[in-house]
Amino acid sequence: MGGPAPAVTFIGDVTDANTCPETITRTYRITDSCGNFIDVTQTIIVNDLVPPTVTTAASGTTPISCTATPTFVDPVFADACGAVTTTFVDVDVVDPACPNGFTRTRTYTGTDACGNTVTSAFSIVVEDNDPPTVTTAASGTTPISCTATPTFVDPVFADACGAVTTTFVDVDVADPACPNGFTRTRTYTG
Repeated sequence: MGGPAPAVTFIGDVTDANTCPETITRTYRITDSCGNFIDVTQTIIVNDLVPPTVTTAASGTTPISCTATPTFVDPVFADACGAVTTTFVDVDVVDPACPNGFTRTRTYTGTDACGNTVTSAFSIVVEDNDPPTVTTAASGTTPISCTATPTFVDPVFADACGAVTTTFVDVDVADPACPNGFTRTRTYTG
C-alpha cells in the first residue's frame, strides 16, 4: 500500500569559504516514484575551538656571559585544523645585585586561524662573572720634593659588559730615615 520509498540523492556542499567558523550548506534531493522532487538543505557550522599544541617547547642555553647575546630555540606549534602563526615578546629583568646581568624571558604565542592560542616561554640568565681589565696602569712622577703634592695618573679600566666605577684608597708610610719624607701608595679598584 505504501509504494516505493522516495530516493535521496546528495547534490553537493557549498561553503562560505570562511575559516572560523566555516558554514557549509549541504543539499539533498528527495524524489518520489513519479519524478517529483524537493531539495532539502542542511546547515553545518565548522568551528575550531581547540588551541594549537606545543610539540617542542622553547629552549636555549643558560646561563651565558654578558658578552654573548641570548639565543633562543623557537618552539614548534601544531594545530589539527590548519597553520599556526608564531609571535614572541621579550621581557628583561635586571639583576639588582649586578646591573650588567639580567634575565631575558621570551614568551612565544602560537595562534591558529580561529584565534585560539597557546604559549611556550624560556628564560636565559645573562651573567657578568669576569672582572674589568686594566688597559692603562696607574702612574705618576716619583720621587718628588716634600713641598710638592703627590700627583697620580689614574689607570684606565675596561669591562666587556658595561661601565666601570673606579675608586681609590691612599696609604702613607713614613720614611724612618727622614721624618719629613713618606711614600704614598694609591690603590685603585675598578
